Amino acid sequence: MATYYAWTNLTVPDKITKGAFITIPVGKEVSKSDVGDDWNDFLAAGVIRSTPYPDNVLTSESPRNAILRQANEVMKKASEPFKHELEA
Repeated sequence: MATYYAWTNLTVPDKITKGAFITIPVGKEVSKSDVGDDWNDFLAAGVIRSTPYPDNVLTSESPRNAILRQANEVMKKASEPFKHELEA
């Protein structure tokens, strides 16, 4: 059988406590027995895939945040000549 991975955090019933829920984190290996009757729905939705979740996605900077960081750096540099006026 193929190996499958969670591509989003999955909240599923806990088989041990029968009533509580557990969260399977993004990137964790999962099996049909982990998620039960929702397996086919999760596969169809793409939240469980046979492709491992990329490690760098969890630690990399999003494009939006990169743009905001760069814009902040430009604005800070542009305001440096006027810094003395702002402090007065």
